Amino acid sequence: MSRYLLILLILVAGGTIAAGVYKWVDEKGRTVYSDTPPPGKAAQPVDIPPPPPKEVLERAQRELEKQRQERQRREEPREVLGSVVFGIVPTILATMPEPPINLTMVIKSMAGGSEFKFNIRAPSPEWTVEKGKVALSDHDFAFSLKPGDYEIVELAVEAQSLSDSRFSLATGGPRFTVPEGNCVYVGRITFIYMRLPPGSLAQAQAAVKMMVAERGEPMMLYYFTKGALVPASTAVDIPGEAGARQGSAGSRHAFERARDRNCAVQLAKF
Repeated sequence: MSRYLLILLILVAGGTIAAGVYKWVDEKGRTVYSDTPPPGKAAQPVDIPPPPPKEVLERAQRELEKQRQERQRREEPREVLGSVVFGIVPTILATMPEPPINLTMVIKSMAGGSEFKFNIRAPSPEWTVEKGKVALSDHDFAFSLKPGDYEIVELAVEAQSLSDSRFSLATGGPRFTVPEGNCVYVGRITFIYMRLPPGSLAQAQAAVKMMVAERGEPMMLYYFTKGALVPASTAVDIPGEAGARQGSAGSRHAFERARDRNCAVQLAKF
């Protein structure tokens, strides 16, 4: 609310409730205002300005309503579209995963820290095998969030071929922005994991230790008895663009929908 409107409304309220106002100083030296002068004390009348004309008040009320509607419009949730590609690269003696797979994306607000969970479904429960080396599962998503900055903090995975129980994978925090006044496409976000063969925790740790020695960089290990997972790579792109990973047609659906609706394109960033 602007200062002018606030003063105007105060004056209107003052003009309607007070026929006369007096002020005086009490025994403690405080200035007192009242609509009744105190007996036996010198009180000064306070002039109350007359209320503004009706058209001025109506204009102020219209301006307040306009500001309220504009604030509400800016804060309305906007649709966020994109896709998540979950990929598995089996190492020697490890096996390809089998359907089905279910993913839940956990998103955190960068402003207040609130968390949101969205289940995302693959257009097909099948895994797409690329060049016989990597199994990919494409999952389009569409959900609504208020304008602001967000971070994808983890993926919760349900896949019996990978683990008997539901598990969570840290994502490395790809961040995206939801703009005011428009839907947004945040890209095809790809997470690739190497899968080790079934074995003990000590065996998985020894295998990762060898990988670290070869690559010269630390690596994370997610241990499961059916085969541990090791993060291999991440990427964000737009399906069909030059340099983009080929993949299945499933991950193009979200981008085509966003393009048809003239959504803003603001790709998530790691």
